[in-house]
Parts: sequence; C-alpha cells; structure tokens
Amino acid sequence: MTEHTYTVREAASLLDLTPTQVRSFARAGLDHPAIAGTDEARFNFRDLVVLRMAAALKKADVPSRAISRALAQLRSSDVGQVAGLTLEALGPHVVVRDGKEVWRADSGQFQFELSEPRAAEALMQPIEMTAADAGDFDTCFSRALSLENEDAAAAIEWYQRAIDLEPARWEAHTGLGFLLQQEGDAARAVESYQRALAIDADATVEFNLGVALDDLGRSDESVLAYQRALALDPTIADAHFNLSGLFEKRGDRPAALRHMIAYRELN
Repeated sequence: MTEHTYTVREAASLLDLTPTQVRSFARAGLDHPAIAGTDEARFNFRDLVVLRMAAALKKADVPSRAISRALAQLRSSDVGQVAGLTLEALGPHVVVRDGKEVWRADSGQFQFELSEPRAAEALMQPIEMTAADAGDFDTCFSRALSLENEDAAAAIEWYQRAIDLEPARWEAHTGLGFLLQQEGDAARAVESYQRALAIDADATVEFNLGVALDDLGRSDESVLAYQRALALDPTIADAHFNLSGLFEKRGDRPAALRHMIAYRELN
C-alpha cells in the first residue's frame, strides 16, 4: 500500500501553521522533506510528527527562529530521529525529552527530572562558563544562543568571541547578523551576513540581507539579495512580497504584479 503524503498546504491546514512556517520548519528539521517525483514538497506521517511539535512550540510563544535552530541542531546531531523525541517549551527555550533524559536544545544543558521546580529553573538559566570554555567555539556559540532572548548585548559579545576563535564558521556570522539587525544596526548586520554568505550560500541569510539592505535604503542591492534567496529557495513567500514592493517603487508594475501573484500563490 502506498503511504499517504501531505502537501505543504495540507500540512499547514492540519497544523494551524502558515505554508511559509511549514517550509521553514521543514528545511530546518527534516532530512528529506521532498518526495521524489513530485513538484512540491510532500510530507509523510513521520514528517508531520516533527512539524506538529514545531507547531506546538509556536503556539507556546517560542520564537520561530529558536524552533528552527533547535530542529536544525537536533537533525545534525547524533540523537537519532527527531520524530522519536519530544520537544517542549520552557519559556523562550526548546527543551528536548528522550525517555528520562531532558536537555535544552540550544545549550545541550542536561537535566534528568524536569518535573522538579529546581530542574526547570536550572534549564532556564544561561550556561555557566569557565575560562577554558571561553576558548571553545561551540561553547561560546551555545552561550550566545542561550542569551539571545534575555540579553542581546551579551549574546552579541559571545557571537563575536566565537567568530574570533573560528572565523570560517558561517553560523556565528549569521547569528550575529540577526541580532544586530534586531537591535537596529543594519549596517553591521549587512557585513555579518555578507561574511556568512562568503563561506556558504543560504536562502534565509540572503533574505535577511535583503531586508537589512532595504532598511539602509540600498534598494538595488536589496533586490539582488532577494533574487538570490529565491534562486536558492523559490518558496520564500516574503521575498516575493518584498520584491513586489521594491519593483512598485521603481515603477516596474509588471514585475511588481508578478511577484505579488507568486506571493499569494505561496500563501
């Protein structure tokens, strides 16, 4: 019997997510979100299990960025199938449960009995650092992640420490760029995104670069960044929406309409 699969829109309807959110979480957490022989990503039941956990985290007010990062970290780790784990919200953090073991996805901080108040409180705290830890990229990067929602200035400092240790790691440049952009420093965010993209191409980073460039009034460069993002991932609906606005400002109505139609189709 052929296994039933679900389109992006069907998954979005079932899980009360937008199609854009489904695609974003799928890119982060699924090894093979697209099934061969189809023109659109399709998801099997195991895929839906992962996406359903992401949807529950979203409803618990965990930031989408934190959810995507947690899914990506778990997918690239040695913990096995993400669908076999349980993901729970603990404030703005994602907590992973595998049997009796519980840990925070961003820091790897372990706690064995989350039901105890002290255990939950411990997982909410930033990672304690030693002098030796400050010389390790992964520890500095995890420290930055754990501070993003609590102390942006400190998180920026830890991202910079991670970059100083290993300048060729694109993820630290990306994280730094995102925080700088959130803090209103679009110029430095552009520099960080460009450094990340010089190491590895990524559709989301190109999109964020486009937003930062637009914030700086560099619309021509912003258009190119959005176009590169869509070349890497044609399903980024917001890139079409932003391009529509930029082409409208240029007076290029046909291009503006074309991207608005693409945006509406994706959503």
